[in-house]
Amino acid sequence: TTGYTGTMVRIKSPTTTGSGTVVAVIADGITSGGTAMSISVAALTTGDGLVITNGTAATTTGSLLKVTAGGTGAVSSDGIVSFAHSGVYTSTTVGFVNISASATTGGSVLTVVGAAVTDGVGLQISNAAITTGTHLSILGAAGVAMFTVKVNGATVITGSAIGTAALTLT
Repeated sequence: TTGYTGTMVRIKSPTTTGSGTVVAVIADGITSGGTAMSISVAALTTGDGLVITNGTAATTTGSLLKVTAGGTGAVSSDGIVSFAHSGVYTSTTVGFVNISASATTGGSVLTVVGAAVTDGVGLQISNAAITTGTHLSILGAAGVAMFTVKVNGATVITGSAIGTAALTLT
């Protein structure tokens, strides 16, 4: 169909509440080189490729997106979850991955737990080609930099405790 608008395929669950699975893709026989599900939006220039929303309902248990991997052994490439961009990314307004919790008043916006890491790395940031700029920047109120690690390793910590000057380490 050319020039379509609206929804091409719609699967709607009953309006009564309950539990269960509306759509299940089971591809337990794929062992290597396969793809269980693929979504391609090659011509998309504005809009969203995939939207997962729960409307206005408060999610109190569970997750809107949950990725679970089992087994043992090392992942040799890509990681369990992988985001990749093959072109030149140049946005100055949002990051390649954008996490926005603008109405969050308590709790944590992002938690990284490596409970069993004994000799690995808990969090790694790699900017191998960076020649100017900042490896890490933590912003406070009104977007003011509170903690930065610059390309040459210069670290700046801005403090505002009474009787304590701002701390700068290089």
